[in-house]
Amino acid sequence: MPIKIHLLLSILTQIGLIVGTPLFGIFLFGNSAITFITMIFFAFAFFFVARFVFCSLIPAKCPNVNCGNIQSYQERSKPLIYVCRECKYEHVTCVSEGDEC
Repeated sequence: MPIKIHLLLSILTQIGLIVGTPLFGIFLFGNSAITFITMIFFAFAFFFVARFVFCSLIPAKCPNVNCGNIQSYQERSKPLIYVCRECKYEHVTCVSEGDEC
């Protein structure tokens, strides 16, 4: 998948897990403080699992015209970059984890 779609799916998945997990827990187990606190914990745990999966296990397509390999992975940096495992091409995005780009 192209890098833009990979990045969009990564962000939407993480936001969905942060918001959806507590709501699903309250729907499933009822409305109580313990349930809400537990679901917040699971939401952040799922957030970091999704982050790991998208950074390490789900590749994006290398944007290098000469390569076209499907082994380009997200690297944790500011801003986020994608590095191709085959040609070592680095694609810098304008998405950052906290700081301006």
